[in-house]
Amino acid sequence: MFAAAGGLSLVSRPYGIDGSSNPSVSTPVTPSWCRLSLRRRLSSARSSCTARLVSSGSSVDQEEASGEGSKTADEDARQARRSADWRAARAYKDSGIIFDGRIEGFNNGGLLIRFYSLLGFLPYPLLSPSHSCKDPPTTIQDIAKDLVGSSIPMKVLEANEEEKKLIFSEKDAVWSKYSSQVKVGDVFDARVGSVEDYGAFVHLRYPDGFYYLTGLVHVSEVSWDLVQDVRDFLNEGDQVRVKVIHIDSITGVRLGRQGLEKRVVSQDLELWLSNIPAKDKQFTLLARAGRQVQEVYLTTTLDQDGIKKAVQRVLGRVP
Repeated sequence: MFAAAGGLSLVSRPYGIDGSSNPSVSTPVTPSWCRLSLRRRLSSARSSCTARLVSSGSSVDQEEASGEGSKTADEDARQARRSADWRAARAYKDSGIIFDGRIEGFNNGGLLIRFYSLLGFLPYPLLSPSHSCKDPPTTIQDIAKDLVGSSIPMKVLEANEEEKKLIFSEKDAVWSKYSSQVKVGDVFDARVGSVEDYGAFVHLRYPDGFYYLTGLVHVSEVSWDLVQDVRDFLNEGDQVRVKVIHIDSITGVRLGRQGLEKRVVSQDLELWLSNIPAKDKQFTLLARAGRQVQEVYLTTTLDQDGIKKAVQRVLGRVP
């Protein structure tokens, strides 16, 4: 095949891969410029893929770093909130604020109280007696179980962030509300809550039928009779009448029963002079007050007749 171009004749003939001029040999030939272009495209594709992999890895690292940063930020926010709530608890304690605390649960020692993000504790002895004085009597665990989910008035008694100690008291809140309704000389129907060697703790019944405050009947105020054991006179659950003899914002209410028995004592008081001979001017007297009899040893310069006259004068002055 010939073509003329400007007087110059060019001959174009196809050749096979083996160098023959037979065009019937159909062997593909890739020009060098095509191979170079293909290599460039493959290299570009590999570079692009590598870039995407590197970019993907960087994205994962960024997501992990972002997640860790988010967790740290959340923890910082929670800690800031807890610190703010501890400050609020201290402010409540210092000001004596009464608030309604929600009861989240209980254990063997007391109630678990929710205070914003904090969880505090209300020991059973710091509950108002109104819970335990209901009829029929029930256990403290049953009382606690019934209180879960409810709210009761209380005060912050202790707020120590370092020791993680947050203590509440319902008794203190009730005292602030009802103590002003009690006056020295008032007489209350009451129920004995507990008995100790030094006296009995008695819950005062208010006109609405509820027991709000607790007072102490000291052993010296239990009876005009000689009291060797408080349990001989008072036991847990007993219904008694008591008289208010002292009120103090720190020590609480002091109660007595003697004021309600004074006529009985004066009528029953008897003294006898024993016939036992005096030794070293020490005489023996027998005194009976109510159901109790006590020996009294008296040292005096008086003789036996003088002692008899002194005893008669004492008895004559007793109303």
